[in-house]
Amino acid sequence: MATYGKEGYGQKGVPSQAVQSQFQSVDVNSDNKLSEEELNGFVGEKLGLCDRTDAAMMLIDVDGNGEVSLDEFAAFLRSKDLMSLILKDSKFENLNSVLEFFRYYDSDGSNTLDLEELDRLLQAMTDMSYDSVESVFEAIDTDKSGKISFCEFFEWMNKIQDEARRVLEEGGEV
Repeated sequence: MATYGKEGYGQKGVPSQAVQSQFQSVDVNSDNKLSEEELNGFVGEKLGLCDRTDAAMMLIDVDGNGEVSLDEFAAFLRSKDLMSLILKDSKFENLNSVLEFFRYYDSDGSNTLDLEELDRLLQAMTDMSYDSVESVFEAIDTDKSGKISFCEFFEWMNKIQDEARRVLEEGGEV
């Protein structure tokens, strides 16, 4: 069986058996989910990125429940875009900035944003009405869980950046 190091991940073709094997090697207590500590072992020791473990957890834990499932782990290992956010310094700096911003408004420390926290964030930046904030919340909360995970927030921030870039390229104002 082929072994996968940093260079082998980020490809859609990573075999399920390789993903499963890697997951099981990281799942120290064999409970079929990775705790933050277990994931830190993978990111810090296997990928050699000790300074990026916190951001990796927030990025890989798509549903924001504090644990990484096999599906979340597999999606991360097979995504060139997600892997590059952790592996490439410039992309990691952007990810880390968004994470700090997210955490600042996550006042209850739940690693998610509720409607009130998003309202506080948007009110600090705009004069948006509460009804508009509710609409934005619904748009960001793609899994309809009633809370915004970091992944959902990060995707939304990237959409905003892309839209601003498009408008500026067309000669408009943001």
